[in-house]
Amino acid sequence: MIFLKRALSSTAKVRFPKLAVFDIDHTLWGFGVDTFCYTPPYHIDKSTGKLIDMSAKTIEAFPYAETVLKYVKSLDMKVAVASRTRYPSGAYTLLEMLNLKQHIDYFEIYPGVKTKHFERIHAESGVPYSGLNYQNACLPLIISTLDQ
Repeated sequence: MIFLKRALSSTAKVRFPKLAVFDIDHTLWGFGVDTFCYTPPYHIDKSTGKLIDMSAKTIEAFPYAETVLKYVKSLDMKVAVASRTRYPSGAYTLLEMLNLKQHIDYFEIYPGVKTKHFERIHAESGVPYSGLNYQNACLPLIISTLDQ
């Protein structure tokens, strides 16, 4: 993040996209919510304040996730999430409980093809496709999205 701030501060005029779209699994957190490596229901442990699952395993977003979302918003960009998870309610719950939901403007979380997510984000936000920036840690998914 420090490198990004330095790079941006040294650039006279940077043109940012209007909207950044993030996948959630392996991008905001390090697991697939629909793989059930964490067993619902999720709750905050009263003694530690940490988010845990039914087996008392701690659930965390990547350490930079909230910071990145806040930073993107500070650049006057909108934020969307697009996920093909087969467990949408779990994804929404984790976004809320990990304090990420408050930084997100558009939510497209359901099984299906990623292009449908982008069509809906485009329609709802009014941002042209050329103004979208998609962030995903999974290169094969990006390639399959482009092929469809």
